[in-house]
Amino acid sequence: MNLRIATYNLFEGGGSSYNRLIEFVHQANLDVLCLQEVNHWEDADMARLKDFTDKTLFSSYAFGNSNTEYKLATVAKHPITNKVLHAEAFWHAALETRIKVEGKEIVVFNLHLDPWQESSREKEINRVLAAVDPHVPTIITGDFNSLSPQDDYGSNLLPLLMAKGISKYGTQAIEHRVVDRLLSMGFVDAAVQVNEFIPTVPTAFSTDKDHEVPVRIDYIFVSPDLAQLIKSVECVKTDLTETISDHYPVILTLSSDVVAPEEKKLPPVPGAPQPAPVEPMPYREIPEPWTPPAESAPPTQEKKKQGPEIDEDGDVVMWTHDKQ
Repeated sequence: MNLRIATYNLFEGGGSSYNRLIEFVHQANLDVLCLQEVNHWEDADMARLKDFTDKTLFSSYAFGNSNTEYKLATVAKHPITNKVLHAEAFWHAALETRIKVEGKEIVVFNLHLDPWQESSREKEINRVLAAVDPHVPTIITGDFNSLSPQDDYGSNLLPLLMAKGISKYGTQAIEHRVVDRLLSMGFVDAAVQVNEFIPTVPTAFSTDKDHEVPVRIDYIFVSPDLAQLIKSVECVKTDLTETISDHYPVILTLSSDVVAPEEKKLPPVPGAPQPAPVEPMPYREIPEPWTPPAESAPPTQEKKKQGPEIDEDGDVVMWTHDKQ
């Protein structure tokens, strides 16, 4: 399997930086892109989302109508075969898609977790993990609004956060419940796998007071069967990405050509017995392609409040180009 997948939290729809976003996507050569904060991209029958996929040559998308104005979208150059929107008891939402890549399917969870409290984010990630199919390779990515115990910030981080009035990561100690849960379930932080620790906020564009301290809150986690395919992870910091959003994009490259370091160092000895081959994780049958509904785009919701409100028709809208 060969795949380049990115997560990118835009700034409230990226209206003023839309053309720069398109330029970045062309440069990045992505197969799948998970976007958060695609505010109003669903307006006028998905006009902005369709325009974006047209200009960036993505062939399909899934749109997630979250509980707030901060919507989700996953776009792909491979067929999106199914979707689930997880919105109940989420501040925003999580968008689950099944994507057919080289004849096999992977599951991609696109998250935007609670921006206020780790205890709420822990409940949200537990809901996501409860939905994971252990028989299908899985990627969990997005804006987690949470820190990792695997990142070495030093002892000054908490005092610095408190001095800036930033309490979302804990007040008595830095909390890691979200990442702890993912690690306990066997998921691998792709950036840690390649020793790539780069804060994903803030950019030069940012004016968010909660992003004044450099930290890593945008992640790409993969199931163990995909971890062995990790080729590279990039937190893209360029003159262009400094001006698109208050977050930097993160790109993961998976490649079936990746060779484990120990295999490079220890070539087979002639005549020595060889270990039995490891059977790959079985893939489930690919479901029939989903037919998009005929109804119009969901209405734009109100500004986010101090607690999630569940939209009764908070569905996912999917659409595929007939031609490229």
